[in-house]
Amino acid sequence: MEDLRFKVEALAQADAALVESVRLQAMGQMASGVAHDFNNVLNSILGHVQLLQTRFALGPVSAAQIKATLRLLEVAALDGAEIVRKLREFTRPKGEDAFMPVALDEVIGQVLETTKPRWKDQAEASGLGYRIATELGSVPPILGNASELRAVVTNLLFNALDAMPQGGALTITLRHVPGGMDAAQWSEESIARGEWGEGCRRPGSGGVVLLTMTDTGIGIPDSIKARIFDPFFTTKGIRGTGLGLSMVHGIVRRHHGDILVASKEGRGTTITISLPITAEIATVVTSEVTALPSVPRCARILVIDDDSLGVEILIAFLQTLGHEAVMAMGGPEGLRLLEANQFDLLLTDLGMPGMSGWDVAQAVKKRLPRLPVVLVTGWGDHIDSSRLAGTGVDVVLAKPYTLSDLRAGLIQAWGAIHGGAEAGLLHGVSA
Repeated sequence: MEDLRFKVEALAQADAALVESVRLQAMGQMASGVAHDFNNVLNSILGHVQLLQTRFALGPVSAAQIKATLRLLEVAALDGAEIVRKLREFTRPKGEDAFMPVALDEVIGQVLETTKPRWKDQAEASGLGYRIATELGSVPPILGNASELRAVVTNLLFNALDAMPQGGALTITLRHVPGGMDAAQWSEESIARGEWGEGCRRPGSGGVVLLTMTDTGIGIPDSIKARIFDPFFTTKGIRGTGLGLSMVHGIVRRHHGDILVASKEGRGTTITISLPITAEIATVVTSEVTALPSVPRCARILVIDDDSLGVEILIAFLQTLGHEAVMAMGGPEGLRLLEANQFDLLLTDLGMPGMSGWDVAQAVKKRLPRLPVVLVTGWGDHIDSSRLAGTGVDVVLAKPYTLSDLRAGLIQAWGAIHGGAEAGLLHGVSA
């Protein structure tokens, strides 16, 4: 009996060690995949910043060029924020995200602009030539997540470039098939021949949008074609994570779509994605902040934060919105300013040494219960808005946030005190 117990305990320990080993391996591979996606974002940001610096050095840069570059940098930063948000939700799923109407032609245009440093400038500097042609027909919008769809197009674009190490051509097309496609049409042979037609029309269906990307690269060997969507499978050695196409496949499925690959070794690859169109695009419901009383013009707002860089950006935002902002480095200094001065609103960071944002909010509400308090934090997606009662916090503004997010947060906090609105959580990056 003692021997049996010893064997059971040894087996349990071995099983626990195996589980821990698999867990650590999965975490490392996931981290590699996140690094892969972040590198795409950072490459776009770094490339456009260096291009703009080079253009400034060569001569005058037009306002239109600066505006276009800033917009691309904004898109890249928002995509980076989306990666962080999804990473945080990895262990605490909340169901499917609410989809919004997305114009795929705009998604493709944004990806081509943000990735231009790689497929044009860097390639030309290396003596390579890539020709990218687009045939973007008039297609209806689909319901989806724009950031995820940009990640799909970016990954497929980079895979195509990697498959053309000596340069080549990539053609990207969009087409609307009003009635959808039946099983006979959705095959590698029909995709390769470009044979489209109307499939079985379903009541209430708006058909599908077909996104096709065709390269002139080395193609995919038949021996590995069945594995290309497997997680962690890669043919790029240490340069690859094996998560790009797996992620693409997952996003397409989450959008209720299909993906098909037609490829011949040495003759290029065509990847076609079919995304369904609803007969009627649902109306997007937005926060009705305009129904709440507006924050007074030139409101005097106290900002408490121990991060000088973050404070400077927040104060610049508040001044852009027409308000007066006063800075306090930390909770104790902020409370001293509140003792000697009058303010219309308070914005406080959460994570500060000695006195957290929660501590600040509770101390403030004991003396000034009618002062609206906004808690600004990078952990906003871990805070349940239903538990704000009694904390002294009227609104949680999650980082990173846009100028419009900040405006909405101020209005919501003001309304919570002066207009009967409920306290709540306002996620950033709503653009």
